[in-house]
Amino acid sequence: MITLMVIEDNSTQLKSLIEEFHYIDFIDLVYCFRSGEECISSLPNFSEIPDFALVDVQMPGLSGVETVRQIKAVAPSIQCIMFSVLDDEFTLYQSIQAGASGYFLKEDAIETISHHLKMVKEFGALPFTQRMARKALDLIKKGGPSIQNEDSVLSSRELEVLQLLAEGDNAQQIADKLFVSFHTVRKHMMNIYGKLEVNSKTEAIKMGIKNRWLNL
Repeated sequence: MITLMVIEDNSTQLKSLIEEFHYIDFIDLVYCFRSGEECISSLPNFSEIPDFALVDVQMPGLSGVETVRQIKAVAPSIQCIMFSVLDDEFTLYQSIQAGASGYFLKEDAIETISHHLKMVKEFGALPFTQRMARKALDLIKKGGPSIQNEDSVLSSRELEVLQLLAEGDNAQQIADKLFVSFHTVRKHMMNIYGKLEVNSKTEAIKMGIKNRWLNL
């Protein structure tokens, strides 16, 4: 039997997942949460540590990526699997960097996801569909995501900072994630504002969205 917890902020999606996993006889859905914060606060009180956590990538508040990072810090044995509508390199890269073991798309059938989890548990396979495994392999070969848009006036690092700003992180959180100083992040932010000729984070993000530099 495979034990699983699900973290999904959309109540309709969560209800659907509960119903669908109910019919998978080798999956025991032991915990369900509507937010990363709820999961992290409950984690120390778990009566059993699940084998897997299926984590929505895009959640308000604590993002899926940050939720995985905190889960792994408290319970490293849990294999965290991202669950998303996004299949871009940057989100995949962030997830792996945070400690995610695998990545599934919300378009993937529950039977497919369950089969992959079973293969992981029994044979040590990697929890990726063929499509996402190919993307992960390409990332490894390239040494990171190609987030530099050829039409962008920003550097790769500045685009990375802008992406994290758009996801709701403040300067200190970005510094922690990128393993740089707070002052370095502030310098990147000032460079972004100068290059884009804007005066605020909101204006910079709007321009990033308009020019399709961001994965949101």
